[in-house]
Amino acid sequence: MPRSTFLLSLLLLSLSTLVQASVDPTDGSYRTSVVDLSVKVPGGMVSWSRNYERNAWQFTPAWSKLKFTLDDLDGSVLRIDR
Repeated sequence: MPRSTFLLSLLLLSLSTLVQASVDPTDGSYRTSVVDLSVKVPGGMVSWSRNYERNAWQFTPAWSKLKFTLDDLDGSVLRIDR
């Protein structure tokens, strides 16, 4: 296999999107998870993913329950509660 073909294959493999999907047999709800972006960093990989659950897309489920308190004057964030 020529070197350029091998490198192109590696590039396409690294650009592929990881997807996981399932259907809960008890209630028939559909869930899927998609990795949109993955970046190599010195300690390994950092990935940005989103999940589809309860008829909505969510980024990082741990962040979905965050509550923001905004300033009435300028709309800036005063406080973030979990």
